[in-house]
Amino acid sequence: MLQVKLFIQSLFQRDPNRKKYWRLFAAIVGVAFFEFLINYNLAIHASLAKLKLPEGILEWVDLMIGTDWSSYDFIWLGLMALIWLIGFSRLLRLGLIWYTLGGTLTVVTSVISLIITVAFRDDDVWGLLWDAVLVWVGNVVVFASWYWLIDAPHAQSNLPATETNKRWEFLFPQRAGDIPGWGDWQARFFDYLFLAFTTATAFSPTETAPLSRRAKVMVMLQSIISLIVIAVLAARAINILKPPA
Repeated sequence: MLQVKLFIQSLFQRDPNRKKYWRLFAAIVGVAFFEFLINYNLAIHASLAKLKLPEGILEWVDLMIGTDWSSYDFIWLGLMALIWLIGFSRLLRLGLIWYTLGGTLTVVTSVISLIITVAFRDDDVWGLLWDAVLVWVGNVVVFASWYWLIDAPHAQSNLPATETNKRWEFLFPQRAGDIPGWGDWQARFFDYLFLAFTTATAFSPTETAPLSRRAKVMVMLQSIISLIVIAVLAARAINILKPPA
């Protein structure tokens, strides 16, 4: 009980140097934007309406990949901006974890919905391809955020940017040895975006190796999602493409 109390108190400890945590707020806006982009542009909703699914399942799917953004979504983003301005850095990081978790559920739900409806979309092949592209991009963005959250020192609200005692989650080439000119190198968000992109493209790590178990689980999950989107959905859409008459 004491640990819970101390944890809650730590969430509301102000950090006077809030400028160094602008990346957390920027990541929240980025994840929210791509989640909105996926929800608003998916062409899957018409196909789902044709299926006679139980109302409870349809309500859950609509909750995860619904097309409408309410005023509450903008209120939450405004609240995140206020938290950053006040200086509650740990609470801001918790907010990014919440948004990234929501983005992950959106991507997973989108993949499941695409699999369910793929056999009913022979007349909507371009919509199927578009949905596959959106889900694949969302997969890259969401997992780039996860990799950045668990590994980057400057993404940790309780660690300074120069912290060197934190255990690495990923082994970047710049960390693997004493490379001239890269002695003070620190991974930034773009490095994790590149890691997520190569993982989604190659279905496995390329030049950066996951070290911890949770990093390996995340890489496996991202590879599975990417494999389903590319090898199953996009391949089927290409096979049923017909040249114009």
